[in-house]
Amino acid sequence: MPHSFKHKVDAVITSRGADASVQGIYMLVDQGTGPFIAEWTPPDVSYGEKPTDEELNAVTQEQGDEAFEAGQEAMALQIFQGEILAQSIVEVLSEVAGEDVTDQVLEKVAEKLA
Repeated sequence: MPHSFKHKVDAVITSRGADASVQGIYMLVDQGTGPFIAEWTPPDVSYGEKPTDEELNAVTQEQGDEAFEAGQEAMALQIFQGEILAQSIVEVLSEVAGEDVTDQVLEKVAEKLA
């Protein structure tokens, strides 16, 4: 399967030895003529300069696959860590309240999200 422009950018970042899962490294824009990197704000010098068209076009199918899989793993980890944090907060609230407040917390969250 052909990979998205994002996966190509992530593959270039990874090939430089940097972490492509860090948020806010770049912003992609597509104004109808194809995607491009509109902003490049890496956290440190290990990310190098904005990837060139030559670098992006040189990304292989295997590198694109690896970038896609790494992105999926990073997203799963963020979801898992978020769930652990939410569970810990409810446990602390229950300890402070001296009773299980899980249902009350879920009701209030549902109200906020409605």
